[in-house]
This record gives sequence, C-alpha cells and structure tokens, in this order.
Amino acid sequence: MLYGKIGSAYRAGGFNGNLGDPRQLNAIPGSFENETLTAFEVGFKGNLARNLYVTAAGYTNRYKNLIVQGDNGCAANNPACPVQATSFAFDAGPADLWGIEAEATWRAELAGGNLRVTVGAARQGGSIREGRYAGFRQPQQPTWTETYSVNYRHPLANNVSAFVNVNGSGRQGGVQEAKQTPLLQDYYGLFNVRGGVSWPSWDLTAYLNNAGQESYLVFSAPSATGDVRRHNLPRTWGVQARYSW
Repeated sequence: MLYGKIGSAYRAGGFNGNLGDPRQLNAIPGSFENETLTAFEVGFKGNLARNLYVTAAGYTNRYKNLIVQGDNGCAANNPACPVQATSFAFDAGPADLWGIEAEATWRAELAGGNLRVTVGAARQGGSIREGRYAGFRQPQQPTWTETYSVNYRHPLANNVSAFVNVNGSGRQGGVQEAKQTPLLQDYYGLFNVRGGVSWPSWDLTAYLNNAGQESYLVFSAPSATGDVRRHNLPRTWGVQARYSW
C-alpha cells in the first residue's frame, strides 16, 4: 500500500503564570500565541517477500508558530540571579520539522521453532526558520533513533514452549533545551533480554533489563552545589509469573 496524508493541528496559546525574578537573564513574556501546524506524510506498507514486511514513511511538519519551553536563566549558582530557574512557554516562530523512518519484520522457521526479527530506524531534523531563534533545533528531538527486537519460540512438549526475546533501542544527537544546550546524550544503546516457558494459562519468565549496564543522563541542570544530574536506571533483573483466564 502506498499512501499520502495531509493533516492540520492546533494548540491554543495562553499565559505564563509565573513571571520570574527581576534579576532574571531572560525576560518571561506574559503570554504566548496559538500554535498551528500543517503536516504532510507519504509512505509505504507491504510485503517485499513472503516473510518480509516493510513500512517506510517520510513527513514534514510546517509550524506557523512553534511553542517552546525555556527558562529565565536563573540558577542557585548564578551570582546575577541566585534563585531556582523559572520555566515558561514562548513563541519561537515559524518552523519546518521533518523526518524519515523505516521498519522491517522478517519471519522464519529455525531449528523447529519460529523466529521473528524486527529492526527500525528514524532520522529527524529541521529548525526554526525566522526570527530571533532562526536555525535553532526543536528541544528533545534526537537526530537518530533505532529499535530492534528478536523473538524465538520453540515447542518443548504438548502445549508447552520455550521462548527468548532480545530487544533494544538507541539514540544519537539533539538538544535538551531551547537554548540549544546542553546536548542530549550524544549516544546510547540499550538492550534487554527475556526468556521463559509458557503453557496453557501460564507464563514463567526471567528478565534482564539494560543488560549492557549502559549509563546516560536523563536530565542535567545547574544547582547551588553543582549540576543536578539524573541518570537512567541501571541493570535490573527479575522473575515474573503470569496467569491468564
């Protein structure tokens, strides 16, 4: 199937309830205007071979006024304004944001069991077109993202089967805040492992999340005693039992 789509969206403007501190580096506007969007997308879905299913799409989002969140530049360790930062919404201006993405799923019989492999990737880009923030990228938009999943199930006896699953994701590039700093974690790749046995009504599963013990920053901001840093969850493991009726 080939398809094309055009859509529109709207987000109402509003008011910033907290206008910050008189010493702030960035003035907080009392209000912000409506955000409107026209979106265009084309794509493909279908089987390239009997056991290979593929989806692919490209899109562009044209904003008349992109609403972005920023802060007033205050910080506990900033001598010019030594108080906690105040966040606010503001009008960044017209923007063109775009992306391309693809995913493929392959199925096969292997050693008497069923194997399914899915891989996907996406590339995002674009920036604000005009005004004070021309050329700025949208916050929290990674440049690249990837996902993958491998599932294998093998029968052991009547109505009893063993299964294993490996899945993961990765991300590269992008900025955390509207001021274009700090950068999002430059690169990370996570993978999780699950395995177990299932029979009618029951599943018994062992799992290992973040098996590679990958560490990356989820959030970073200055404070009176140094940067506040929040990391992802470390490696975790467990056992699950599930009953269905």
